[in-house]
Amino acid sequence: MEKSVDIKYLRISAKKLRTIMDVYKGKRAVALMGSLALQPQRGANIIAKAIKSCLVLFKDTEREAARIRNVAADQGPVFKRWRAGSRGMAKKYSKKTAHLHITLEVPTSGAGKPTKNG
Repeated sequence: MEKSVDIKYLRISAKKLRTIMDVYKGKRAVALMGSLALQPQRGANIIAKAIKSCLVLFKDTEREAARIRNVAADQGPVFKRWRAGSRGMAKKYSKKTAHLHITLEVPTSGAGKPTKNG
């Protein structure tokens, strides 16, 4: 059984989220919460909150066995801003956003058994 959570319009770039989350695919979600709390990056706190909200969707007995199946950070819309520059010119800068997708799964007991249809 798998559950997923999508968090959209995060005010952090997707590139900063990807550097943190590539290490954690396939790990147990409950054990991962402790190591994410020790990370100094701001994105680690965001990912930890998303995993915690996804764990709530499972029953109490299934939470310990939940594993990270997929973690993805996609680029969201970019806010375009202008700042005063030298000699009366405007300098452009952008504020990037991200969409975070997390999927957790609990392995079923009969996952390795063949089915009748093939």
